Amino acid sequence: MAPPPDSENTTPVLGPTPTPFVHIVQQGETLLGISFRYGVDLDALLLVNPGVDPGFLTIGQQLRIPGSDGEPVDYLLPTPTPVPLSLGPVSCYDSPSGRMVCLLSVENGTAFDLESVAVLISLFDSKGNLVQANMADSPLELLPAGDSMPVSAAFSSRPQNFQYVSAEVRSAIAVPVGQVEVIEMSLEVNVQVLQPEIGLAHLEGEVLFADGIDTEVSQVRILGIVRDALGRYIGYNLWDSPVLEAGVERVPFSLDVYSLGPRLAGVELHAQGKYVR
Repeated sequence: MAPPPDSENTTPVLGPTPTPFVHIVQQGETLLGISFRYGVDLDALLLVNPGVDPGFLTIGQQLRIPGSDGEPVDYLLPTPTPVPLSLGPVSCYDSPSGRMVCLLSVENGTAFDLESVAVLISLFDSKGNLVQANMADSPLELLPAGDSMPVSAAFSSRPQNFQYVSAEVRSAIAVPVGQVEVIEMSLEVNVQVLQPEIGLAHLEGEVLFADGIDTEVSQVRILGIVRDALGRYIGYNLWDSPVLEAGVERVPFSLDVYSLGPRLAGVELHAQGKYVR
């Protein structure tokens, strides 16, 4: 999926808007995706658009978006400026538990750090009808400018009529680089065991704080990612520290990361910490 055109030098926000208006259907959009975008109930959307077939939308079709009390308003307002994120191809894997997990990479090509990144993953049948859709949330609170990370959504099972999948950014809040107060840290990996035959990466080490924690309490999250021989994301897992007291200089961690299917070839770690206010 190609990224949208670059936005102007402003702080853009993509997400639901409380303002009701008429939406013009664009290529690839679904009724469920539109309801997610504007934060309205799907049943309310159908109620104010009688005769609309939920499984068949046409480009240029007008849909009335209900307000907070379910009333439609028949005028067109400008849409939010999209954040130009680049989405990698979506890969869907069947897990041992019977669920289907769909995974993709999100790359922040903007000059802003991004918070609240969410991606809608939609499954379609061979005729282009929506089968299911789930929102994939960001594993990290902040996606720094120029960085990428995986996101995933789990479905209870693989639908029998599922033929193809699409992904669309539904939320991303841009903040100037450096505005979010983060904890400076580094990772020291003492144990790294890769077991490609069972798709497991085991890591143990410490989070190091050069000058110690200089606030009352803080918390750290580590994102562990495994890749295949082509460099594609094939699985990830998270480790969260306990609440840390002021003056802490190092915290031990242990993390297992499994591949969702393909043979793993490498592993990487990202650490992120924020002050707890």
